[in-house]
Amino acid sequence: MLQAEREKMITMQNKTEACPVRVRFERKGSIVYIGHLDLMRTFERTLRRAGMPVLYTQGYNPRPTLVFALPLGVGIATTDDCVDIFFNEKIDIEEFPDRFNAYSPIGLRALAAWEIPDSGKSIMSLVTAATYRITAPGIRKALSELMTRDEIPVMKHAKGKETRADLRPLILKVTEPSETDKTDDGDLSDREETAEIMVYAGSSRNLRPDLLLSACADTGLIDKRAADNAEVLRIGLFTGANPDFKRLSDIRQFQ
Repeated sequence: MLQAEREKMITMQNKTEACPVRVRFERKGSIVYIGHLDLMRTFERTLRRAGMPVLYTQGYNPRPTLVFALPLGVGIATTDDCVDIFFNEKIDIEEFPDRFNAYSPIGLRALAAWEIPDSGKSIMSLVTAATYRITAPGIRKALSELMTRDEIPVMKHAKGKETRADLRPLILKVTEPSETDKTDDGDLSDREETAEIMVYAGSSRNLRPDLLLSACADTGLIDKRAADNAEVLRIGLFTGANPDFKRLSDIRQFQ
């Protein structure tokens, strides 16, 4: 059978009732240097190798139905992200993490999974804020200084155009790492070079960490090389409105 005929048959198939599952995952190590599309392909290959009944889109180019809460930029690690995966039949939720991790590449792990109602509301529309841990020489002092300013101007480049933007309204708070965030040997000596920041995120307003680091470098608060080589770890995604944010991975039911 020709490829075109095969795709036509897939298009003509009746739609299957979806069984959506929300998965909390982390990515660390060298895999942080792949882009969002490559991350989607990695999930697709892992699910296929694990033999899971993923629901595919209709059309001439069927794709697995995956919806990430907030795309991860290249170089950003995460310990608390979510993706909705739609299956064409119910799966064993308790078994999912081990089954997925048996086939996933080093650095990408499923931490938990739970069923969600197929309400038609995208997980992307739920995200309103995110927290990041940034490590770079002088970063905590630099961010504290930025928080005292009324305006943090930067130039954004998109689709060949350059526009001026103010980052200050997008920053919610800057804090130091908590006492529980010690290294394996209990050392906290590097905490002076680490800061945690909560920013608005999502489809309506979103602050990318790289823009914030650029602002720190452009204002001379940190060295440009330090900004370019900063370690960025996303440690939480949130829904709701300020100040009553709720951690996305803690919520098991949505209206």
